[in-house]
Amino acid sequence: MGSAFSFSPRRVNVEPVGTKDGTNATFTLPSAEKMFPGSLEVYLNGVLYQPNSIVKSGDNKSFTITGDILPTADDSFTCTYTKNPF
Repeated sequence: MGSAFSFSPRRVNVEPVGTKDGTNATFTLPSAEKMFPGSLEVYLNGVLYQPNSIVKSGDNKSFTITGDILPTADDSFTCTYTKNPF
């Protein structure tokens, strides 16, 4: 028997799309996926950015880091979020 509800998978350790050069602060989710509001977690070298350091776009496909510490080419920069199928 099928379910009327669809499952929205949690994406873990996903590398955002954007230039990691220490000056770029805006990044996009791969394939411009949409995230559920409130589900985004962004990590730099395994350390979680504080939520008030991340501003999500209105379309829930990209985000901007507002803090002073931006990723460089040598950094591990990942995010975790729940994909929004709508």
